[in-house]
Amino acid sequence: MQVSVESLSGLERKLTITVPADRIEGEVNNRIQKATKTASLNGFRAGKVPARIIRQRYGDSILNEVLGEVIQESYFGAIQQEELNPVSEPVIDPGAVEMGKDVEFTAVFEVFPEITLNDFSDLEVENPVAELSQEDQDELIENLRKQKAEWVEVDREAAQGDQVKIDFEGSIDGESFEGGSGEGVDLELGGNTMIDGFEAGLIGAKSGDEKALNLKFPEDYKTEELAGKAVLFSVKVHQVNESKLPEIDEEFIKEFGFEDKTIAEFKEKLKTNMERELENAMVSQKKKSAFEQLVEKNEVEVPKALVEREVAQYGQQFSSQMGTEGMSEVIDTLMDGFRETAERRLKLSLLVGEIVREHSIEADAARVRKKIEETASAYPEPQQVIEWYYNNDKELASVESAILEELVVEKLLESAKTVDKTYNYKDLMTQSADNGSF
Repeated sequence: MQVSVESLSGLERKLTITVPADRIEGEVNNRIQKATKTASLNGFRAGKVPARIIRQRYGDSILNEVLGEVIQESYFGAIQQEELNPVSEPVIDPGAVEMGKDVEFTAVFEVFPEITLNDFSDLEVENPVAELSQEDQDELIENLRKQKAEWVEVDREAAQGDQVKIDFEGSIDGESFEGGSGEGVDLELGGNTMIDGFEAGLIGAKSGDEKALNLKFPEDYKTEELAGKAVLFSVKVHQVNESKLPEIDEEFIKEFGFEDKTIAEFKEKLKTNMERELENAMVSQKKKSAFEQLVEKNEVEVPKALVEREVAQYGQQFSSQMGTEGMSEVIDTLMDGFRETAERRLKLSLLVGEIVREHSIEADAARVRKKIEETASAYPEPQQVIEWYYNNDKELASVESAILEELVVEKLLESAKTVDKTYNYKDLMTQSADNGSF
């Protein structure tokens, strides 16, 4: 077998492989001889069909079968011989095939890039600094109370944050339109669920009031035929409700899974959880900064096949979540954004993989266990969560991957410069929530 390698554009490689005719012919003859012992044709006893008849009847199909197997075996042998690392399935051109002549075929594919890592000391990584304040803890408890709030009818004018029960009917040039009316609708003032001006126009209204709201749909409104149109909403207010927050007592904390616990224990648990979340957020922000620097300071050519595969997956997920009807143009428009994200994530993945390989980094079982236990500690029944992870291969692999990333960051930080940046709790938690997009 003769093999030659040609570099095409970027990471594309072209293998030209020549297989000797006697290898093809020998295998075809072997299979024809085997067929004579089992073939059954009219006019011949089973196992007594002459080889020339088998060749006449089945020679072409046997040749194609042998050719497919030989090409596959030769391709894998060639990439091992040439020490190539394909990232995509090959596009194979078998060329002309004729018995008695050597077979020459080509295989075109992309390979993984060779990566040379720059010195980590060139990296400048952000070190987030934040503390949990009493105000942060109080705000969380207030938010939990709001989650369990009840609406209670009041006899006064509606204010921001109140809920009103209304009937409404919208008209454009005196004509009603689809979706422009409702009866007995509960609307929270300040919830921003209606077009601009609707909720503000009901502040100060009382039960029994009728309001005429002259408004305008936004120019970019989701329903194209309504976009930018002037609209009149006639509104009847039936009821004004205010939010009644629950007391922080034993019944309240039971709502969050804290049976047989004191209020002090509940607050202490919330504090512990917030401290853990803050620590995780600081780790996440530091990791994001380290990885951004890693990508910025290291040039890597990303295989097109990987990018297109990733983009296709993004497109499928988007279609699944949003529905496909009438979305093809939207998806096409978003493809460039998908592609940029895919290239960035794949570049990072290749760099992280190279660091793992070069430094023989492994996610040891003890650290994985510790990570799972930390996660489980936030739940009322930690042991059940731990067992769930260890009985779920996909989730366990996800934890191991996260540990590898942490170890890579630690390796980077051994040499990188760090710069402190101060955050408050809320800003850092918000920043951390956005870090998954990298």
